Amino acid sequence: MITTLPLSCLDAFNFDDGDVLFTAQMARDYYCATHGMALDDLAVQPLVIGCFLPEVWRQMIVETTATPATHWLQGGSPRLYHGHVGGQALSLMLMPAGAPLAAATLEEVIACGGRAFLFVGSAGSLQSHVPVGSLVVVQNAVRHEGTSYHYLPAQAPAVADERWVETLLATGREIDISIFAGTTWTTDAPYRELKTTASDLRARGVLTVEMEAAAILAVAQARNVSVGILLVISDEHSADWRPAPGSAAFAAGVESAVQIALRAARSYVHKDFGSSGDLG
Repeated sequence: MITTLPLSCLDAFNFDDGDVLFTAQMARDYYCATHGMALDDLAVQPLVIGCFLPEVWRQMIVETTATPATHWLQGGSPRLYHGHVGGQALSLMLMPAGAPLAAATLEEVIACGGRAFLFVGSAGSLQSHVPVGSLVVVQNAVRHEGTSYHYLPAQAPAVADERWVETLLATGREIDISIFAGTTWTTDAPYRELKTTASDLRARGVLTVEMEAAAILAVAQARNVSVGILLVISDEHSADWRPAPGSAAFAAGVESAVQIALRAARSYVHKDFGSSGDLG
């Protein structure tokens, strides 16, 4: 007999913060056991910058004189580096695209010691006054993906740590770089961004559209760690789609984002972003 599932998985999904079958801590422990390693061999710094843009990640490695981690859970080419900024140790993670993998990677980095996270990525702009190359600090996210619903009840907001928001905005003011702050729209389906939805969200003041923010904010809230998100506008959706990821304006925005993120990370020394996390 074939069971017919409801038409909407979210309609049928009742959030339950109960015991789970498999955790990132289990994956970490299994990897250590099968590779003859200690937990310290997978340790990351409490402060982590997660890069969704490879060009940001590569520049961060240079700026922080970072070196590749000897081991990481996923193996293969190293996505995890360790460096320093302003005397402060930090780890750099090249993040995968999309909410599910981004959330899983964040879970794994938390399991290995990460506590305060600053993510740098790109987004499309929904507003004409936020052109290509602009920087946007995420304060909260419209949850149009599926991953966040496994971490937070449907009615709960996905919000960034206000301390990161304030730090990023203050850093922009210090070096005279304008930064917008507001709401982002997170979707799982970039080729199904309906004009009607975009128009409605634009009218409500939503600034950007991207694919990961709601999920990583939800994980952070569920795991009691600190997360901030800085986005570079790569294309515009305020009228017709206008792509510009290879433009001079986008490149300038990337350069500004790197400098803002590194300066904000230095503030970690002076701010209490620490958290016990949920290491189970």
